[in-house]
Amino acid sequence: MKGILLIATSHPYYGRLAANLAMSIKAAEDIPIAVIADEAGLRHLSESERALFAEIIPAPVLPNGLVGINQLRMNLPKYSPFKETLSLDVDMLWHPKRKPSEAFELLSDRDFTIVNEGYIDLDTGEDHTSKRYSHWADPTAIKEAFGLTGRLYQTRGEFILFRKSPQVTQLYKTARAIQKKPGVDVQTLGDSVTDEFALNIALNKQGMEPHVSKWQPAYWSAIHGGLMPPVYKLDGYFAVSFGGNHAGREERKAYDIIAGAAAYKTGLKYRFPLQSKRNYLTERRSS
Repeated sequence: MKGILLIATSHPYYGRLAANLAMSIKAAEDIPIAVIADEAGLRHLSESERALFAEIIPAPVLPNGLVGINQLRMNLPKYSPFKETLSLDVDMLWHPKRKPSEAFELLSDRDFTIVNEGYIDLDTGEDHTSKRYSHWADPTAIKEAFGLTGRLYQTRGEFILFRKSPQVTQLYKTARAIQKKPGVDVQTLGDSVTDEFALNIALNKQGMEPHVSKWQPAYWSAIHGGLMPPVYKLDGYFAVSFGGNHAGREERKAYDIIAGAAAYKTGLKYRFPLQSKRNYLTERRSS
């Protein structure tokens, strides 16, 4: 069975975003959606909004905020009830003209793929990244600390496809060990070592790669030039990301258009407009 997995823990902000994302997915296609959640995350949702989720998976007791969320992200294959999973950050909305089932076609000849900004060739030093994101640590230091060769990808964890398999189980096992003991001077987010940092290294160690270098399934204005174009110009993407600490006027407008249309199509009420994360999440105010 194929399905979509979200995380909504530690704060109602994540639950509100998860409900809006689930609504936008259901407006595009009726596909099962599961959410790893606690009561703090879902306490503001109505019965109709909770019913968007085919399964609510109780989250274990973990530290609040990104520390706990990143620990959950390091265990996605364990928690997913699906054989094939699309894991999405909740600060996204699904594009109304794309079907989630289309994305699963990318797993036809592999068990894992992930949005990424390209790679550095550790053997030649050639940099094939977009220069728009981070490895979270110096690639040379990573190479030396872990004895790596070949490609070090620069992943982003907002859009991940995986199939339950021994290879994927080992990938995440390796990544968890790296997250616990980074071995290098690593940049953190919300006092947390990111899943992206760990997956970058684990992919290399496992000999795995995304299906395409610089795969961009979701439009994110922070990455794509700082501009939010009209929604009708975003047809080349599966989803639209609204990540980052500050939600600008154009981002809020685009969010209202997509979420409002999804609410109308699904017969629900659009109750949670986009807000800046730093207004709600203390861990975001220093970044």
